[in-house]
Amino acid sequence: MGEQLLEENSGNPKGHYENIDIMEFNDMIFKIAGGSWKIPPARKKIKAVYLPPKNIKKFLLTHVKPFWGIKDPRMMITFDFWKSHLENVSDVTYVFVHRPFKESVKSLAHRDNITEKDARMILKPYLKNKKHFRKMLVANQADIIDVHFHELLNNPRSFVAEINSKIGKKPNEGIESVRTFLDKSLKKY
Repeated sequence: MGEQLLEENSGNPKGHYENIDIMEFNDMIFKIAGGSWKIPPARKKIKAVYLPPKNIKKFLLTHVKPFWGIKDPRMMITFDFWKSHLENVSDVTYVFVHRPFKESVKSLAHRDNITEKDARMILKPYLKNKKHFRKMLVANQADIIDVHFHELLNNPRSFVAEINSKIGKKPNEGIESVRTFLDKSLKKY
């Protein structure tokens, strides 16, 4: 996912695995569009953000590896900005993680010590955009993998096999590492 990853903290003791450079770039896009991760700007504001394409390509190429990925929830807000740039530098498989919205709300409220009402207001645009982008990508016959949070926790085998098939590995390669990493006791909601 990158060289410099967001480390663990009390809200996520095993780490976030988000590329700090990508997070900072997304935060810059938010700022230019007049928002933040807690107050996501509208899609039309994200679409209006302009940065020189050669700078974006150079930035992305510093992160491209034979197999690489971006994990950052902010992408559900900034995707209109990134989509064409990502597709110009790499073959893309889109992975959508599905979790019941109420659980996400409770998790964010707990993690950030905010009310569920505030967490719901923060997360609504993310969910709305996720649904929009997934529908658009399906219509465009993009390569998509859907991961359901509870299924991943209970039986990661099918997800691991699907990822492995994309990268030319045996279906069960790495499954024990994934099982060891997943820890149901850390799931609060």
